[in-house]
Amino acid sequence: MASNQFQILNEVTTKFVVKQVKKGSFGNLSENLEKLKANPYNRLIQKNFIKSVWSHLRSYYSNKVSFDDFESIIQDTSLKVITKIISGENITEGIIRNCASSTYKDLLKFNNAKKRNKNNAIGYNPSCEHLDAPIEHKELLEIMKILPKDQFQILDEYYFKGSTFQKISNLTGKSVSTIHRDHKKSLNMLKKLF
Repeated sequence: MASNQFQILNEVTTKFVVKQVKKGSFGNLSENLEKLKANPYNRLIQKNFIKSVWSHLRSYYSNKVSFDDFESIIQDTSLKVITKIISGENITEGIIRNCASSTYKDLLKFNNAKKRNKNNAIGYNPSCEHLDAPIEHKELLEIMKILPKDQFQILDEYYFKGSTFQKISNLTGKSVSTIHRDHKKSLNMLKKLF
């Protein structure tokens, strides 16, 4: 069912793009690139350039990635190219395709890493038992208050707020290895006390 809906959406999108290209509303990539080089700060020219990049790269990537990922590739590629043009670099269609290709590869790496590491997906908190009663959390927080303030913060962030060691490191300004060592030291201290 979803596959059929995807095919219908793909056909409608294809017809729309073909119609727009025939009308010349997206314009030729080369023409829009030259216009952008002549006036890189003009928002209308930038938008037309992005549309032409979209129509130019659609045949390469629309069947390889989801629509949202395709839009990300277009936006990232266009932003890189516009930034390079503003900084004075000479850009060609080949460079645009290379930018899109590198963005596509980065997207694949990100998606593959996300698949391998499903436990760290957004909204998943591996360290906090969601089924525990709130009173148990309150009691544990009271017990943890005997720890030094920085060790308490590490345990609180990690177990109750679901933060990673990297996030805690950014928050406290300490290195990840120091956070890991303090985390382990805090747990050992709590074990000795109880």
